[in-house]
Amino acid sequence: MGTGPIKGFGATLTIGVAASLFTALVVTRLIFDFLIGKGWLKSLPMLHIIRAVNLDFMKLASRRSSFRGQLLRWASDMAFTGLRRATCSGRICGR
Repeated sequence: MGTGPIKGFGATLTIGVAASLFTALVVTRLIFDFLIGKGWLKSLPMLHIIRAVNLDFMKLASRRSSFRGQLLRWASDMAFTGLRRATCSGRICGR
């Protein structure tokens, strides 16, 4: 599957990704173990950017708006298909 330089690039990339993954997992675990062992870390709260979502998804997905969206998509597809056929004028374009 490839010649010298391509095989070398693939091997180097694989080693780099594996080393990066190993370092990220092992070193992070060691740091947390050290911090917990010293008593410097009691809890680890996560950052909550979005607190609560008050969206009524069923209202957003009403049949009327869904139909309008599908109709708009269909109309734009037909328009772009027509434009493509008009500009290609019988030639093979992009196939």
